[in-house]
Amino acid sequence: MSQVHRLRLRMEELEASITEQQDRCMLLARELQIKSERVEVLENEIHSLKTLRCQDGSAFHRGPSDEGKGQRQFGPPVQVPDLGKGALSLEQLQTELKMAYERIRRQETELEALRGAYEQGRELNAYLMAELQRTKQLWLQQQQASEVPQQPTGAMGVVQVPLPTYTQAYNQPYLPVMARSVPSSYPELPIAAAPSSFPPSPRLLPTPKCSGAGQSPCMSSTWRDPSEQDLPDLPEDIPTVGSLWHAEGTCRPCFYVFSKSGCHFGRSCKYCHMDHAKRKKERPPKMVREECKQIAQEVFRNESAQAAASEDVEDLRHRTQLSSSSRMSKKYTDAVLRAMNRQSQVGDASSSSRLHL
Repeated sequence: MSQVHRLRLRMEELEASITEQQDRCMLLARELQIKSERVEVLENEIHSLKTLRCQDGSAFHRGPSDEGKGQRQFGPPVQVPDLGKGALSLEQLQTELKMAYERIRRQETELEALRGAYEQGRELNAYLMAELQRTKQLWLQQQQASEVPQQPTGAMGVVQVPLPTYTQAYNQPYLPVMARSVPSSYPELPIAAAPSSFPPSPRLLPTPKCSGAGQSPCMSSTWRDPSEQDLPDLPEDIPTVGSLWHAEGTCRPCFYVFSKSGCHFGRSCKYCHMDHAKRKKERPPKMVREECKQIAQEVFRNESAQAAASEDVEDLRHRTQLSSSSRMSKKYTDAVLRAMNRQSQVGDASSSSRLHL
């Protein structure tokens, strides 16, 4: 695969990632707006509950009867039968007020989490846009470098046509205007400043073959693009050239066939487009693993880490002749020994650096 094709595929992957991040940021903006509206509704509810609480409290102290207003009353206060109802209503209002405050606290916590995710989305969008710009510049440089410098000898003519422009319009903002309840410190994302198109690049097309008798085959204009070479006759059940060796097990799977953009080489792809079973990592049983770990630990207890790495490897291999020993258990034991050796080397390096300090 040429560098130009790899860069073009990278650009398509970046554009797909940017589109996905735009959709995610729009969803976050909608959730922020909904949460802000809920907080506003809860604040209005708390205000109304406070008003009712004040009214019930004043009614409780004043009493339901308005007779004799402005006159001083002597003697014991009059017993009002709905006094108990007023007290019960006040307790209910206090409970509702506490629940409303608790809901507001939960909504504010969710708002903070959404704002953090929104900021992360903005940073990721900026990084993807910078990566896309850099990839486009590399793509242009590779395309200019891959142009044919001169026409083949003996060609009747060279026709130059522009390649199809690789465009993508970035004229839409990432997010709609936020609701007035969202703080101004989280504005909508800026419009991407990516160019709408690339300048056309000339390309040499193959010209008709010369029919002169005195011309050699090398003098005829037989030059063509490598991607336009004649493909071998493939059976219908073979999707690509690289899939011819799938039955023998010597093929190499294509990385792009199962991606979002897909493989752009079609049947000329040198890699296999057929399904491949995932390789299952072999692992010895738990009892064998524990015994292998014990053997490796014994080696490190008896000798230093360097001696164990250099001298006791063969001894360790001889001691792994267990009742269920196999190539898999030996490989696992060697891997445990190498890991312990690396860990001891890292510990020695850190301790020596502390001593130097």
